[in-house]
Amino acid sequence: MNFFKKIISGRSQAKTRLRDEKNNPILLQDFPYFFLALLEYLKNKINKASHLPIINYSAIKIFKILLKSEISVLEFGSGRSTLWFQNQNIKKLSSVENNEFWYEIVSKQIISTDKINYNFKKNIDEYKSIGQNEKYDLIIVDGLGRNECMEYALENNTNESTVIYLDDSDKDSSINPEFKNVEVRLAENILRNHSVKTDRIIYSCRNFSPTNLFVKEGIFSFPKSFNKNNELTRIIP
Repeated sequence: MNFFKKIISGRSQAKTRLRDEKNNPILLQDFPYFFLALLEYLKNKINKASHLPIINYSAIKIFKILLKSEISVLEFGSGRSTLWFQNQNIKKLSSVENNEFWYEIVSKQIISTDKINYNFKKNIDEYKSIGQNEKYDLIIVDGLGRNECMEYALENNTNESTVIYLDDSDKDSSINPEFKNVEVRLAENILRNHSVKTDRIIYSCRNFSPTNLFVKEGIFSFPKSFNKNNELTRIIP
């Protein structure tokens, strides 16, 4: 019984590993992704993991649809996603990292090309403004000061067709303001409020992710024009 409990046990506020940290369950149809996540987990243990981003599989599926057109990507927080995106159908990738040790590891695997703009910034003002006033097709918020990055990106880096993604949006869903991930909740509120004001589609997806055996949530904000994309409308209600 204790072994079974260990297998399904959750973390933080999630009752089981089949729920995110807001305690929302994974869709039944997505449960088989657990076995893909487990395979990536085992491959990672022997240094054979793929470069799939450690973002939930439902979000990766949407990224792959978006990448059927050549897109520009702005990424707050780097890692396997950076290495994955650099090999996809992109016009440009701007990525920023605040951890110097991690930056050095990723830097060694970055392809030297005009399409890739990879930066190390510790100061939050420099970090959040890495995209300056340039507009991007896809913005991923997953790193330092997510609320400040979200606020800056929505004001300076988006246009009517930009897709915005907030990763790990279930992190620290408690209302206690003393929790360390409070900026994640603030970033979600900023994104939701912006989407309401600009008549956008909010879509929350929950799934396992490569190497991660717990369900986690990510939130997208889509312009209404994406209603015309048949592949996306099969996923997004």
